[in-house]
Amino acid sequence: VLDVGTATRTWPPAIRRALTIRDGGCVALGCDRPPAFTDAHHVVHWADGGPTSVANGALLCRYHHDQVHHGGWALVPYGTGWIALPPHLAAANHQAAANGATLPHLPNPSLLPPPPPPRPPSPPPLDREPHPPDYSVAGAIDQPVP
Repeated sequence: VLDVGTATRTWPPAIRRALTIRDGGCVALGCDRPPAFTDAHHVVHWADGGPTSVANGALLCRYHHDQVHHGGWALVPYGTGWIALPPHLAAANHQAAANGATLPHLPNPSLLPPPPPPRPPSPPPLDREPHPPDYSVAGAIDQPVP
């Protein structure tokens, strides 16, 4: 059985084995985590009516699973399964699909807009408290004798 519908949220062993054979590990772009280090993910969330099936499943390592849920990564159809793309590639793929294009493979990264530059680090907080004088023995060693 490779599709149990919405009867259960957990992934039966047969579906997990099929996902392992199809995906071979984490489906995120550039990730090489093997199947043993992945979780099965519902592409259409189970709570939203997504079935527990091979067609609606993808293997993701813990890091990329979190990125899909909270980091802006998106799962897009790729071959017979799915691929997880970072936000800038997912946006380009979404724009191409909105223009009627179908992408049987990933777009050439050189044709995509560059990712946004990283934010500059925030300055350290201002030290508003004056430092007390150092009366320790170590501090006294370097002090000149009056």
